[in-house]
Amino acid sequence: VGACSLSGSFYLKQEESEFWDRIATFMMSASVLLCVLLQIMGVWAIQTELDRNEWELTKPLEQNLHLDWLDFKAAQVAKSRPLRWPEIPLWLKLLTSLGVLGQVMTGQLF
Repeated sequence: VGACSLSGSFYLKQEESEFWDRIATFMMSASVLLCVLLQIMGVWAIQTELDRNEWELTKPLEQNLHLDWLDFKAAQVAKSRPLRWPEIPLWLKLLTSLGVLGQVMTGQLF
């Protein structure tokens, strides 16, 4: 917070002399460098925690059982394949065709 505040203050005074201009540029660079360093440290800490407690963070929870079931169903549906017309039994083809024909005829008559 201090580096950001100082860089803002020095930025406002940079019109007064070259010294303030240089120090404002330095503090802005220091702020950016500090932010990058803190983000790297945060990522490192999170990764270390994940490595140390992977099972605790990834184990299935009882309250998420419904979500696990939905994932399982989605995986089973993804493994299935569509039924092709030549694979359908003849009696079912005839029944389907008659139903379609009946709907078309009804639509044409009314």
